[in-house]
Amino acid sequence: MAKHWIHKAKPVLPALAILAWFAANTWRAPFSGLDGDDLMNIYQAWKVPLRQMIFSNLTPFTSFYRPLGSAYYRTFHWAYGLNPLPYRVFTYALLVINLGLAYWAVRRLTKSAELGLLACLLWSYHVGLVWIYTSNGTIYDTMCFTFFALSLAIYAGLRESGGFSWRACAAFFLCDVLALNSKEMAVTIPVVLLAWESLYSAEPLFDRKGLRERMVLWACCALTLGAVLAKTSAASVFTGNQGYMVHISLRQYFLTEIPLLREMFELPEHGMNTFYIVTMFVVMTVLGLVLKNRAMLLALVLIVVMPLPINFIDYRGFAVMYIPLLGWALFLACLLMEIRDWVWKGIWKLPAAPEGMWGLDRVALFLATLYLVFQFNTGRTGWPVGQRTPLMGSIAELTKGAEEIYGRYPNAQRIMLLDDGFEMDTYDPIFIVRLIYNNQIVEVDRMKNPSRLIPGVKDDVTVSYCSGKYTFDRCAGGSN
Repeated sequence: MAKHWIHKAKPVLPALAILAWFAANTWRAPFSGLDGDDLMNIYQAWKVPLRQMIFSNLTPFTSFYRPLGSAYYRTFHWAYGLNPLPYRVFTYALLVINLGLAYWAVRRLTKSAELGLLACLLWSYHVGLVWIYTSNGTIYDTMCFTFFALSLAIYAGLRESGGFSWRACAAFFLCDVLALNSKEMAVTIPVVLLAWESLYSAEPLFDRKGLRERMVLWACCALTLGAVLAKTSAASVFTGNQGYMVHISLRQYFLTEIPLLREMFELPEHGMNTFYIVTMFVVMTVLGLVLKNRAMLLALVLIVVMPLPINFIDYRGFAVMYIPLLGWALFLACLLMEIRDWVWKGIWKLPAAPEGMWGLDRVALFLATLYLVFQFNTGRTGWPVGQRTPLMGSIAELTKGAEEIYGRYPNAQRIMLLDDGFEMDTYDPIFIVRLIYNNQIVEVDRMKNPSRLIPGVKDDVTVSYCSGKYTFDRCAGGSN
């Protein structure tokens, strides 16, 4: 047996390979700057009374806008001001942690370490998720995935143990609440768990055996319903916001699903339509049923259910697929394993490695999957991960300028920015100056290429923007 090529499975090397693959594609991400979404989110979190923010994070029954993300922004602004590096380091660290949580959740749900590793590898990096890796503005998705995956893993562990643990229940509900307070995608947690119970549990859903453990699930359903009612109430910040207006219809579903899947598969503009989506889902369902693959059917539930909270609102960009992409990764991992087993055992007639062992069949599939992921993501066009946008550069420069203004004129109440390097329809300069001054009532006047100042308005400070820098002198030639 010692001479046999099968070795005891240790997921350390595959895990290091996944981490190396992720880092190789995203290592510049911690060095990108703050963007417009960051400034808006910091400003909104800074304005809210601290007591209200704390209370909103203790319960999901609140109309507050994504309170956990707001707490992140407020905490980092209090500790580091507008220095982007601490924000980026924390966000990037959370992305790395999510790699481990993706593996843990899939392994717990499917009871397969190999599926966990393959799904994690397939999910770990997608070229279309550049703003997940580059921007803090998607911290809501990143945090939601953290607690979404923890909720699934903890619940599956609780049911697998066959016992009842108050500590595990408390951990589950804490993660569920934090997921709900991160982003609305978390409302699908009970649906995913109900599907998992139906596929993996030996007892019917309403059977008395295991009823106490399932009470956790029913309580989760009630908790989620309360959160949904709060978020859709008249007092909710989402109510009346056109960008978040809910339109429940098949037409709206496909209006968002088509561009999401087109970007996911990197297809041309007309490469995805309603017929293709329906056909694809039917084929995937038939495959799962014919192969009797429970993990494949569970993956299909994740694929269909997870995006629903964003399917019925206006298209929000591909970054929203950060969480649902795990379902696609799991389905593809299942399919690759089925193909491998068919070739290995059905055609080549070779013995498979025993459960819990790392044999040549598993090593070969992992390496083949790594090559597949590499080929898919190589040569794609788009904004490079971690590269600063022009807006990030403008924000960094004005932050330096505003800090100098504050250093010279800490009591200024009205500041004139002459040609500040921003578009006139953006509030970013106002956000920056008020955040630096820690004062919501500081007035910020702005003019583009002024020939004269505003008549009848006296500013305490006038700052010009010349050649990409802020100066207290007028630019040469009298204009900017």
